[in-house]
Amino acid sequence: MPSRHRVSPALPTLTALVLAVGCAPGPAPSPSERLEALLLDPGAYPDGFTVETAGIDELDGRDGTGVSHPTVDGVEPAECARAFDEGAAALPQGVTEGAAQVAVSTTPPVRYSYVLVSGGLREDATVPGWWDDLADRCSAMTVVMDGLELRGGLTEEDSPYLPDGGGMVAMDLAHNGMDMSARVAWGRVGDVRFVLRSRDLDAAPSVSTPDLVDTCVEVPTDFDCVEEERDSRAAQARAEAAEEFGAVLFRAVRTLEEGV
Repeated sequence: MPSRHRVSPALPTLTALVLAVGCAPGPAPSPSERLEALLLDPGAYPDGFTVETAGIDELDGRDGTGVSHPTVDGVEPAECARAFDEGAAALPQGVTEGAAQVAVSTTPPVRYSYVLVSGGLREDATVPGWWDDLADRCSAMTVVMDGLELRGGLTEEDSPYLPDGGGMVAMDLAHNGMDMSARVAWGRVGDVRFVLRSRDLDAAPSVSTPDLVDTCVEVPTDFDCVEEERDSRAAQARAEAAEEFGAVLFRAVRTLEEGV
């Protein structure tokens, strides 16, 4: 599957946003060979990703290579910190078995995490259940890390690939031309609940002003054209990211439907 190609500047401050800052995690579910066999093949992810199986308790604050990230200083409203929970912190109490994997790309700087859990839940339980109304309460939010304040919010999304009862939420945060986006989908197939999420630390690709001016060569001093071109390229990158996520979600649900 083709991947996006763009020049990605170093964003050391934004990378800290992969760290969970919400509720303290509970006990991680026990490893499950059955669920591990239902995880995605590397080919389900876009080209250029490194895919590794991970323990659920290893997901928070890790990028798939075992490197920890700095701590986010705060999230406002405070309850919106749950949007950053991964691993055991993102699971309801009672799940007994689970499996997880991460897929990481450095260019562009994108990270997927995929969690499967089963056992110990009510028949009508969703994973994670609190996502259902978090988008309404966090449509506007602020994240602060190392003095950098990013603003944005959550929005509900839909996908034809979601199973019945599933849901999806997108998050966009920005600060002075730097953008971070995330997307989370969840659902249930048989007795297995899943959570698939992605984080893009360069959601709006960096493009040099001279390059933009070249696009607006007919009127080089037309700054409206330059900004419109910048916004257009950012919108295109986000659309490509959403399409990539949808393709991974499709493979995830199909694999569960065929294997559960």
